[in-house]
Amino acid sequence: MSRTASNNREVIARYFELVDSKKSETISEVEASDVTYRLPVGVMDGPSHTALVGAFAVAFPNFMHTITRSIEAGDLVSCEGMFTGDHTGPLAMADGSVLPATQKHVEFPIAAFARVQNGKLVEFNGYFDLLGFLGQLGVGPAAAK
Repeated sequence: MSRTASNNREVIARYFELVDSKKSETISEVEASDVTYRLPVGVMDGPSHTALVGAFAVAFPNFMHTITRSIEAGDLVSCEGMFTGDHTGPLAMADGSVLPATQKHVEFPIAAFARVQNGKLVEFNGYFDLLGFLGQLGVGPAAAK
């Protein structure tokens, strides 16, 4: 399904729709060739981000972003919402290890600031509490007691 966005907020809505579809190869539909992602797990280009989405799709096959607010100003879009999912598959960790499925449900707030030019995402700065996320899985210094 292809659709043309009429404003920059629609580009971001389409981005989350494609990410949540778990068909990570389709995200390029809304990306500029030189897109940059800045996330709590690192800075990456489009192909690296696609790989990250693919890894999350394995670890959290039912993950979903729910965007509750979005504001557009020129080529900038900000949004906030929630990420939810159940950890039912292996999760590749930043140190190269793999966290086996914990069967735990995770839910945490997200926020993002993005820049869109000519209907394409050129910059995406996403924010979430990485330690809180890992704590919900029972790993890391923020692990729930």
